[in-house]
Amino acid sequence: MAGSKILAAPDRRDELCKLIETELLPIVRNQAGFIGVRRVALSDEPRAIVFLSLWRCAEDIENFERAALKGIKTLIAPMLDSELKTRMFEVAGPEAEALLISMLSCERGRLNGWPE
Repeated sequence: MAGSKILAAPDRRDELCKLIETELLPIVRNQAGFIGVRRVALSDEPRAIVFLSLWRCAEDIENFERAALKGIKTLIAPMLDSELKTRMFEVAGPEAEALLISMLSCERGRLNGWPE
């Protein structure tokens, strides 16, 4: 799993979320090993956008970063007040299975955790 946090420029959060949903998620969905993604809101940081993406393995994340991440960073840079940084981590235990099922079911329905 990979996690990323970005800080939207003032008054650009909604625009950035729409760009992520309409232009970036289709790119990510086409990457080998991609399973699903969830957006997480930070109540104490309203301009922050945190997203968690689930991948088959760390190699798939690395391949995505080499193939597409630079272009994604360029596309969203004008809307950010911070640099896009990605961290990888493992999901283990009983919560991992529930998270995987949730992400897969949302991805199949294209809900994907992004509110309308």
